[in-house]
Amino acid sequence: MELYLYVLKLFLVDKELYVKYKDVIDVEFLKSNFPEVFRLYKAVDELRKHGAKEEYAGAELNAALLTLYPNLTTEIYGPLVEQVSEASPDKATILAYLQTLQQRVAASKIAFAALDVAEGKSSPETLKVLAQALVDAEGEVGPPPEDSFVSDDIDILVEQAYTAGGLRWRLKSLNRALGPLRKGDFGFIFARPETGKTTFLASEVTYMAEQAERPILWINNEEGGAKVGIRCYEAALGATFEQIHAHQARAREKYYAITKRNIKIKDDAGISRRGIEQLCRSLQPSLIIVDQLDKVNGFDGDREDLRMGAIYQWARELAKAYAPVIGVSQSDGSGEGVKYLNMGNVANAKTAKQAEADWILGIGLDFTEHPHIRGITICKNKLLGGEESVPKMRHAKFDVLLEPEIGRYKDMGG
Repeated sequence: MELYLYVLKLFLVDKELYVKYKDVIDVEFLKSNFPEVFRLYKAVDELRKHGAKEEYAGAELNAALLTLYPNLTTEIYGPLVEQVSEASPDKATILAYLQTLQQRVAASKIAFAALDVAEGKSSPETLKVLAQALVDAEGEVGPPPEDSFVSDDIDILVEQAYTAGGLRWRLKSLNRALGPLRKGDFGFIFARPETGKTTFLASEVTYMAEQAERPILWINNEEGGAKVGIRCYEAALGATFEQIHAHQARAREKYYAITKRNIKIKDDAGISRRGIEQLCRSLQPSLIIVDQLDKVNGFDGDREDLRMGAIYQWARELAKAYAPVIGVSQSDGSGEGVKYLNMGNVANAKTAKQAEADWILGIGLDFTEHPHIRGITICKNKLLGGEESVPKMRHAKFDVLLEPEIGRYKDMGG
């Protein structure tokens, strides 16, 4: 959402930029996913359509917003208008983002026009005009900028790959074993059905949402979306459903404050790779969750293990392009009743899945022990880690406690 607020700030203060790029914004996507930002966009649009000023201030944006939507809640929109007003976006970064969107819009028009030409509904001349528009959108090609290459300065390399940022885990044992997740990191968790995979995600993602500056995209093509949302409420608040249900208004207020409304759950059982890529382009997420990764549509293969390999290779590319990716997979029958799983227990794969991941985490359950104890195995770990990492825990096995009533996992020490 913050990226869109930066775009709105530039549209507000730069008329030429607004005129050139206003049509590349996917307004319907905004309306469905960020209704507050959509209304701000409409207010900026109103100012630009009916005003002649080169630059507008936050107060004028607020006035246009209230004119269009007189019944808005000022507690929600006042801070957003202030955030736009005080934003200082890097113009070059936002411009590059808008230019990319412009190129995609032009390419899409060419694709549809080509179908019309093939069916005799349009002349080839139309394609030439659209192709020229795409060339114009790309601009002049010059030498690659120096910062497009990986730095050879060790201070910068260590800062980027080890000490800088990253999303920390709620479980301290995972901070010691894996370290924080950073852009480019791709891994997956796997377990037998009904072992607690969704609860694990809710426990960790609600903690990471507090740290994130951009949305966390959660692709849910398995369990019901509303149930996942409630699990996130339980995990974020550390409360039972009964407690939340009894105090819903207070729970919502606390949940919004804790997660900063960063968790965006897309509930779509038939979602394809293209759909996920479109969401990533629009949201520019800080973390991507795909539950279940094996079920993403849009991949073909003669053998199931090769198709799985293609999916997991795509997930790795997604992590490099946008943000760290956590996939969810299943353990096959060999993992039934096994506390500490290994990579051989991963379902529908020989080595294709395992080869693409930077880290793999198994969640196991021993039926002879307490039903809430889970065994965690770090089956693979190619991450550099962080300041809290302990080298001897890189491939550790340890126990954690599942607290299903409040949607959390808890360290058991040791």
